Amino acid sequence: MELPPEMFEVRAQFEEATRATDPAKKCLALQKALDTMELYEEDHPGMEASERRVLTNLRQSHTRVLIDQLVTMPNMEIEVWFEYIMLFILRLKNDVELALQEHPELRKNYDEFKEIYKKELTEAAKNLQSKQP
Repeated sequence: MELPPEMFEVRAQFEEATRATDPAKKCLALQKALDTMELYEEDHPGMEASERRVLTNLRQSHTRVLIDQLVTMPNMEIEVWFEYIMLFILRLKNDVELALQEHPELRKNYDEFKEIYKKELTEAAKNLQSKQP
């Protein structure tokens, strides 16, 4: 099967996200890859099942790699952390769940990542509630 150039672009964008060491740049590259993939899917609603399978495999494999890399990203700002959380619970929810089912060893990294700013956010929410009339 010959892949269209757009699929090579999506793969290159996912690989860029995988290689990025700066958490903010990694997140932006991942979002760019997902945006490009979604645009391609919208523009090609009748694509072959094999093409759809390639896109699904790209998204799932790079989601798995990202989860594995999570705890190695030092000094992540809360805004960037929140961007990842939003990606995981909105855009990549099914892929994250599948990766954690198929690779239970990733659960520890994922859980540790979710906890990074959880305490700070909980305290901020309590402070906001206590300041309301």
